[in-house]
Amino acid sequence: MMEIKDCYGCSGCVAVCPNGALTLVDVVERMDDKCIKYRICKHVCPAGLIKIE
Repeated sequence: MMEIKDCYGCSGCVAVCPNGALTLVDVVERMDDKCIKYRICKHVCPAGLIKIE
């Protein structure tokens, strides 16, 4: 499960996702069928807002 709270839209996570599983419209959303849980998105979030279980 991925939880993104209080995203302010920097889009760093979208840029580094190797599978294109993240999109940013108003908030970041994950496409579960594309996510391989590589977790790089979690590490590039400057505010530490991405939690992956």
